[in-house]
Amino acid sequence: MKDYDRIAELVINLTEIDIFENRRTQSIVEARTLFDYIMNTVHNKTLESIASYYVSKGKSSNHSSIYYRLSKFK
Repeated sequence: MKDYDRIAELVINLTEIDIFENRRTQSIVEARTLFDYIMNTVHNKTLESIASYYVSKGKSSNHSSIYYRLSKFK
């Protein structure tokens, strides 16, 4: 979880947006997508493990939502 916490903090500081907030505004979704992309592509984390991290932080999420966001990111 150390990688997750470190990257989440970097994304939150960079975007000034709380990616764990239970809202779906465009800016929040884009910040989450950036986090998902970094964790999946750079750190080789699975979609399931990323979804589990969101849940551990109180944000409802599943792997299919992350997959959808990533497909729109590229």
